Amino acid sequence: MAAPLAALVLGLVLSGCTGPSQGIVPGTPPQPGGQGGDEAAPVALAEVDRGLVGGLDEGKLSSKDAGVSDVAVPFDPDSRNLSLAVELATNKGLRNNAMANGTDYTQQWRVVGSSPKAVGIWLDTSSTVEGKPRKVPISVWYDRASDRGVAAPGLISLDGWPAFVSAVTDALPRDADAGAVGEALGQEAAPYGNGPAMGFDAEGNAVLAFRDDLVPGPVRVPRAAIDPLLSPFGIDAQASATAPERFDPGAKLDSRDRKESVGGEDEKAGAEPSEEPQVVDIPQGPGGSGGEASDEPTAEPAARPYPWVGVNCKARECAAMTYDDGPASGTPDVIEAYLAQGQALTFFQLGQVVANDEEMSTFAAAKGMEIASHTYVHDTSLPNRSPEKNKKEFGKTNEMLAKTTGRPPLFMRPPGGAVGKLTRQTAKESGQAIVNWDIDTRDWATKDTVQTAASAQTVKPGGVVLMHDIHAPTVAAAEEIATTMTEKGYSLVTIGELSDYSWDAGKLYCGERDEDACDF
Repeated sequence: MAAPLAALVLGLVLSGCTGPSQGIVPGTPPQPGGQGGDEAAPVALAEVDRGLVGGLDEGKLSSKDAGVSDVAVPFDPDSRNLSLAVELATNKGLRNNAMANGTDYTQQWRVVGSSPKAVGIWLDTSSTVEGKPRKVPISVWYDRASDRGVAAPGLISLDGWPAFVSAVTDALPRDADAGAVGEALGQEAAPYGNGPAMGFDAEGNAVLAFRDDLVPGPVRVPRAAIDPLLSPFGIDAQASATAPERFDPGAKLDSRDRKESVGGEDEKAGAEPSEEPQVVDIPQGPGGSGGEASDEPTAEPAARPYPWVGVNCKARECAAMTYDDGPASGTPDVIEAYLAQGQALTFFQLGQVVANDEEMSTFAAAKGMEIASHTYVHDTSLPNRSPEKNKKEFGKTNEMLAKTTGRPPLFMRPPGGAVGKLTRQTAKESGQAIVNWDIDTRDWATKDTVQTAASAQTVKPGGVVLMHDIHAPTVAAAEEIATTMTEKGYSLVTIGELSDYSWDAGKLYCGERDEDACDF
């Protein structure tokens, strides 16, 4: 493992400029009128030695058929919710690419913060959409005190958000469209909206990065302006960038209420999904590139967007549609039915089946759908088998799915929903929460498209539906389910999104039902 390093300045400036004169100049203030001055210091994130995050590993994902070229995914087997936060962001970015019919999608990552209290992961994504290159930066922060993934807005306190929006507007390049930026700041952070990624440079200044079709380069907000606005976790994150330390998920640390971590929380934030951002054409003339400031009155800043990485299922009507026993020939049709409505789902895949069709498992993951374990073979007597048999069933599947998706699964479903003490223990050792269901469509018995669709649509908010993508009638029902549930106002989410960082490895969950009713 590399020796711990102090915060390093990226040699490659985020804007893509290189050269011997482009290191950070400590303490250099931005030029008046934004960052358009020729003498302004280049803007760069602090880069932190990834070796400080001890258990951090990396997997790879690529699928030409899914438009994915090279996706690198960091994960930490010793820090489940850090891995979950990165997975949620990675999967949502992949779904966005799939819905835009993007090609050549890539994701690279770096560590931008590390301490006993905070870890910052920066994801650089790029793709080609309608023949044009697109770059979307994503920041994923992990707050160990609340054990949650924090999005960029969570670095700023709830009360400090209006002043933060003003500070960002003041720091924009002269040719930026302040109105479009203000609109973006009112959305959830990428990839769940058009909001910027956020980190810090080595001096503690805030560094923001928007989609490159909105603001081509990074934006620096001076530390003097940002410090009074940071949330308690934002202070921790800033320190993890300016004075990085080793992150140890096993070290003792006092817990902190989620609202306290992000400096207050609006429970309605994220109640409506942000619209998929479109390419922004910056107009010439007043209010645009090269023009004078607009005389139109400035709108009040929007409320702070959802501060966490994921979906606010307390404010939305969420449900999880899950499919077992695949992958199969109908899996792509199921995926497309949900993507057409901007929705997501989870596949619980059998390792034995994946071994015979690795490309299909990879395709599903590259489309941004969550892949979970259904063990290796469909052995419903697993709770009564030996510890060695259980470990083999879990282990072989975990290795297979890590190979096809780039990371080991965080959730599992036992065959037949049968759970015993040994199943729980093995799942805990594997870092997986156990997930059953509260709606069984019985599609495996009826083989009827109409009945399957009708049964799935009886789900209530917070519920989990069981289906099987190995049956043609179930595949045919997917379009009706996705369309009707969308019309009803439901957000169809992955199990990871539904869990909201509160489901623990080795414990059993099935949507809204009590755990005692989940063991079939």
